[in-house]
Amino acid sequence: PSELDLPESFYRDEWKHVVQAHGISTMEEYFGASRVGRGRSLSRMDRKRIWPVIEEYRAELIRRGAKELVDCMRDARSILRSKGDILPYKAIIIDEAQDMGMEAFRLLRQMIPVSRTERSNDLFIVGDAHQRIYGHKVVLGRCGIEIRGRSHKLRVNYRTTEETRKWAVAILSGRSFDDLDGGEDDQKG
Repeated sequence: PSELDLPESFYRDEWKHVVQAHGISTMEEYFGASRVGRGRSLSRMDRKRIWPVIEEYRAELIRRGAKELVDCMRDARSILRSKGDILPYKAIIIDEAQDMGMEAFRLLRQMIPVSRTERSNDLFIVGDAHQRIYGHKVVLGRCGIEIRGRSHKLRVNYRTTEETRKWAVAILSGRSFDDLDGGEDDQKG
């Protein structure tokens, strides 16, 4: 809509960071979606004007028989939920978790259903928010992965020298980083 004077990049980012990130499929869900950190607030009327653009993009994907990766993960999760305990996994190891989005974690959580385990030590997740390159900030608790009181900070670095580590930490001084579950990393240790 021309009256909003928004660049095309706004719509791409709105799709990715709001609609897809929250699994929004209706205008009513979009009205209630959090847009914290998006830089521009939108009134209900603005969202109503934007929604047809979202619907048109979704219709174009369907017309082309295409899906985005996050939609495929959502579909896979739905299949696993409906089929039950069909996968042979008892545990999953996840590395570079800082670059994974919410749907990826939800899918991984679904891969080991409750019937298989009491969800005790079935996921081992390693990630470092300081190395995030895709901007995915995920609260694991919102993905069915409870880590409160169970997470540990690795304190031995086998990848770089102490000199390189000190140099890198100095560059990041004063910036805040999340702890991969909605809190902040304190940089200690």
